[in-house]
Amino acid sequence: MKLPWKRAVIGVSAAIAALTTPLIAPSTAAVAYTPQPGPIGQHPTATGAQSSPIRRAILDNIANTPAQQTIRAVTWNLNDQGVTTALINAHRRGVHVQVLVWDRNCGSETVHLRAVLGVAGDASFFRCIKNSARGPEGKGQLHQKSFTFSRTGTASHVSLVTSYNPTDDANKNQYNVAFQFVNNQTMHDDLKALFQQQMTDSPRAARCQTATPNDGRLFQHFFNGGYGVMAYPLDCIAEDPVITRLRTIPNPDQAVIRVATSGFTNERARRIAQELVRLRRAGAWVKVMHTAGAGPVVRSTLDQGGVTRLDTQTCGGAPANDISFNHSKMLLVSYVSAGQRTYRSWLGSDNMADSSINSDELMVQVPQQAHYQALTDFFDFTWKREAAQC
Repeated sequence: MKLPWKRAVIGVSAAIAALTTPLIAPSTAAVAYTPQPGPIGQHPTATGAQSSPIRRAILDNIANTPAQQTIRAVTWNLNDQGVTTALINAHRRGVHVQVLVWDRNCGSETVHLRAVLGVAGDASFFRCIKNSARGPEGKGQLHQKSFTFSRTGTASHVSLVTSYNPTDDANKNQYNVAFQFVNNQTMHDDLKALFQQQMTDSPRAARCQTATPNDGRLFQHFFNGGYGVMAYPLDCIAEDPVITRLRTIPNPDQAVIRVATSGFTNERARRIAQELVRLRRAGAWVKVMHTAGAGPVVRSTLDQGGVTRLDTQTCGGAPANDISFNHSKMLLVSYVSAGQRTYRSWLGSDNMADSSINSDELMVQVPQQAHYQALTDFFDFTWKREAAQC
């Protein structure tokens, strides 16, 4: 396998210090809080001031949201009592706190927050979403993970999109990534519009391959020279954004592709695996990092196709020596187009599996080389750390 294209040294800080130091300015009483844009990585090996940077970014944003502003949280699970307490405190000082959680995770840990916020009203509320919020009746789940803030600290329109659920397990055992958009009204308003659809918990019609954008379940918007937001459910498998991205990579013999997921099973994963094999056989450098959820057909397809892969949970069948595992969902691609090397990063909640087709998932596209480098360094850090446990 050819080596990945040599990356230039960029002043975004090497691997964002392997993403152990968050790109978030700490808040103090003496200094105005200013959230910083960019990627954040969280891993269970960090300790002290470097631990749980995604969690700390969320907590800092909540703590610095002033009265009459709005926090919107969408997450698959929420049992981190520190985050719960922060949301309650924000509500009590006059912040509008609006929370959506998948109903099967609306257990005892959420009872107090639900009681404080209530279930109705247009200021603060907590709603348990049955199955998927926008997908077909009785199918899927609310799997999106995002926090938006109309204002926090000195910034407006802050959006944090992530693979991280605010849970004790995520804090202790998982590798996760996030991307924070600051003073970005387009992203904030896109996620606000999506939230307003989700909070009704009503299925949207499937309109596969229609001429009118965003009139069905799949929501896509690209802006500002390569940024983008993509929200599922999919209207049909034929419009799978991951398949489209892979099929449109030019000059595969000069492409570098990294895939990180914690699912990767069933028919959709098989189709994605076949595309990765096609690219590998055409000369691309391809690595896939997954968990025990990857099915035998997908594993076999990748192995026989020459794709390098790592199971961060079972180490090829044997139990890993620790309980940490990759929970990030990323597609990181570098390719050459018209003689220029281009960088694209996609991250969010999509496990690239059948379960995502009918579920509320959220992915964002980021075009900067610096952010691509930081995310690939975190990918490589995760791979090295987890491979050493086998």
